[in-house]
Amino acid sequence: AFAALPAEAQAQLTVLGDGQCRAALEEQTVRLGLSGRVKFAGAVEDVFPFLWKADFYLSTSVSEGMSNALLEAMSCGVIPIITDVSGASDIVEHERSGFLARSHLEYGGLLFRALDLSEAERDAMARRAVQTIVARFSMESVATRQMRLYATLMHTGTQTAR
Repeated sequence: AFAALPAEAQAQLTVLGDGQCRAALEEQTVRLGLSGRVKFAGAVEDVFPFLWKADFYLSTSVSEGMSNALLEAMSCGVIPIITDVSGASDIVEHERSGFLARSHLEYGGLLFRALDLSEAERDAMARRAVQTIVARFSMESVATRQMRLYATLMHTGTQTAR
């Protein structure tokens, strides 16, 4: 999908992480003539400096929907463009807090759409991404839900014991 973007899009892709696929991806980057537009950062201990500079978080995973990487990106206001797998739609609201692709073909179209967003549209989508994380995944919101669950279970348990 990235290779299909026109050069005038002036998009740069930074790949974080290392592993067995890296060499093949680097070769593919050269083969597609993308060496100047794709950077391989390798394994990094702190992803946040990369996220604070990013406009979009891309994931084409076919199995990892709710990853820590996705939550971290959204918490930094980075708009996700991800495949719609394994609970992804529970986190990302399509076209409101990010984009969900149901196929690799659709993914390319969503990448074009995302790059075509106005600054105001990007800002609004980024804000909604952050709001989603704060409302559903912040320590406070998780602790509050856990306490409510415990209270409900304790109340149910005392009702059953009588």
